[in-house]
Amino acid sequence: MTVAGLVLAAGAGRRFGGPKALVELDGERLVNRAVRVLGEGGLTTRYVVQGAADLTGLSGAEVVDNPDWAEGVGLSLLASLPVVLGFGLVAATGIGALVIGAGILSMMAVAAGIGVFRGKPDHRDGCRVVRRRSA
Repeated sequence: MTVAGLVLAAGAGRRFGGPKALVELDGERLVNRAVRVLGEGGLTTRYVVQGAADLTGLSGAEVVDNPDWAEGVGLSLLASLPVVLGFGLVAATGIGALVIGAGILSMMAVAAGIGVFRGKPDHRDGCRVVRRRSA
């Protein structure tokens, strides 16, 4: 089963004061950090959904445009469907999940068929795996 990484980076970050994708942390833009961590987790195919900020030319990921980014994160997921539908599993994270680590992504890449990724900033390692229920 193939796994793709997806970074939801289209938001304007109104409460934050600007698009979080462009914010630098330790000299690295958050969007670049997210792409790097997905790669460190073993995901060689990575996509970033852009909207409020122009991320064209981003290294390490294919940029997917969401012209309706202001309508909410659901439309970013919808905009990504044409590129992620062929994958068995998609590891998706938002730019705000600053504590996401590569370890959990590595585990997912190895055990690709067992669950879905859900970013959660207040969780110890920034994410959790939810197992699929048997049919």
